[in-house]
Amino acid sequence: MDLLSEEELAVLDDSPDLTVRRLVAQLRTAQAAVGEMTLASLRAEADRQSARLSDREVERGDVEAFVAPLRQIPDALERFGRAEQEAALPRAVADELYRLRALAALQMAEEGASLAAIARSAGITRSRAQVLVGQGRELRGR
Repeated sequence: MDLLSEEELAVLDDSPDLTVRRLVAQLRTAQAAVGEMTLASLRAEADRQSARLSDREVERGDVEAFVAPLRQIPDALERFGRAEQEAALPRAVADELYRLRALAALQMAEEGASLAAIARSAGITRSRAQVLVGQGRELRGR
């Protein structure tokens, strides 16, 4: 089940924002793998993601290169609109990643993993695992 269509991913993948392009690559990888993940592979992937996220920093040069053309727009209303439009892209990717995570937690639960096992493998609390499984159920019901 793809949370974003290939066309939507292609639009996001063309973003000049390096962080957005990285998130799109991660989303594509996650969408391809979500149907195949076992508890063991999820644990290993969670470890890899955790290491990547703790090491990731947005480089100031990347931000400046992305924002500089927007600063050159003389009309304040147009500049505001473009800034709002560009800011929405990373939020949209993050929203889809959250949905994907909830659906993966639901799949693990449906495959017999306990909430405690999901929590341990994902490095979250049992309570958070329960919330994610519930969110996955809500998403699947749509």
